[in-house]
Amino acid sequence: MSLAIDWSGDALNLLGPTPLERIIRGVADHRGIALSVLPGGTAELECPGVGRRIPVPSGTDLARELVRLVLAALTKAVTPSPARIEAMVLRPAGGVCGPAAAGPVDAVRLGGTWTTELDGAEVFTRFVDVQNTRCWLAGCTFDAPEGAQLTLRIAEPLLAVDDLVAQDTARLTQYLHDRGEGALWPHLVVLGRPEHTRKGGIRLLLAFTERRLADELICRAMPANGGLR
Repeated sequence: MSLAIDWSGDALNLLGPTPLERIIRGVADHRGIALSVLPGGTAELECPGVGRRIPVPSGTDLARELVRLVLAALTKAVTPSPARIEAMVLRPAGGVCGPAAAGPVDAVRLGGTWTTELDGAEVFTRFVDVQNTRCWLAGCTFDAPEGAQLTLRIAEPLLAVDDLVAQDTARLTQYLHDRGEGALWPHLVVLGRPEHTRKGGIRLLLAFTERRLADELICRAMPANGGLR
């Protein structure tokens, strides 16, 4: 991610209501950007004096955009490029996507599917809303091109943690908080050891927060930036 850029002293306006307000506030403060929250209709990030406005997604669009960014970062760590990607995503039902409409506290709600393309690979994602989770989880399978075997390079923004930490998301979030990451950690945390499929693909379980999406939106809104690298 483009976290090394010094934007201290810059300013942004957040127009309109968005469930990402707290997260965007936190990222802006971390980067030394003065953020003003102003009334508006559709949620947008505005760079004053430049005339640039970036839409802030919500609901289904928010989930899809976040997962797209996460899978794009994962794909860059996989060699060679995968032929197909499939993901089962558990998203916090009480978080940015809103609470479950009805049912007991441990209810699981099916959130639909999404098919898209990423760097030439077909991507199929199924969303499930889960109560009482502290982060997003994604079980991902990367299929290898015929005759190839995929390898995964674990380096920033990917982070591997000890097996004991990886067994419980509450333990994971506390571990990252103790490291000084706060509640909105930027890493894509690999839980457990990635496994190879019989045909050379890779399966892995990943934990993440909405931080990467907030970073991306701020990068897009600032002058001379086109998003995370």
